[in-house]
Amino acid sequence: MKIAHVFLVFLIALSVVSVSAGNDFFDGNEHFNNGEYEKAIESYQRAIASEGYSFAKLFNLGMTHKRNGSNGLALLHFERAKLINPSKKVLSQINEIRNKLGSQVDSSFMEQSQSKIAKLWLAVACIAFGNAIFLVALLIIIRKFSKIYISLIGLLATGFILAFMEANKLTTSELSSAIVLNNGAELLASPVSKSPKIGQINEGEYVKASAKNNNFVHIKSKNGLRGWIKNSDIEQIIPPA
Repeated sequence: MKIAHVFLVFLIALSVVSVSAGNDFFDGNEHFNNGEYEKAIESYQRAIASEGYSFAKLFNLGMTHKRNGSNGLALLHFERAKLINPSKKVLSQINEIRNKLGSQVDSSFMEQSQSKIAKLWLAVACIAFGNAIFLVALLIIIRKFSKIYISLIGLLATGFILAFMEANKLTTSELSSAIVLNNGAELLASPVSKSPKIGQINEGEYVKASAKNNNFVHIKSKNGLRGWIKNSDIEQIIPPA
């Protein structure tokens, strides 16, 4: 009887959480319609935190940031919504903000990354093929020395795993497309606040994020400019796990 009671309490609590999460989205819509954009943003963010991403939440959040004057954040959430459903509705919003901010994406910028990724995985494939050939040769030459053979297999397998991990790491880095959220964000020579200023990146610009160091992220812009930018000035389109 006690177990049944506990289970019933659990179900009631679960239903309350689910209803609350659903209400956050509708509360956000209501705040948006009333022009209460800050409250709408908070409601949509709570809905995402409790239920996860969806096209409707991301699109509505993008519209709210747009109405609130935060075009960089609006572009970010529209890009995230596009990953779920590249509909005309979201594409038109992206194009409108890009045109407004002058943040057109350079296709060659993306092609360079894709080319580098292909080379990385080709290198891993060559390492794997070379390992396979070498192992077959070892099996033929030193088949009587099983302990040595097993040790070499372990060594080569370790080398392949390390190469695979490095390629995956670099690939992830190359795919880390991000959007600058604040206008006139400073690009620094090193991840230190008093570091020399290289230049500035405008709101809505697409960049590639790589290494992180404390409160800074290393980026590469579409025109090849590299440097460090504050964490608060940038966010990846695909949120890090």
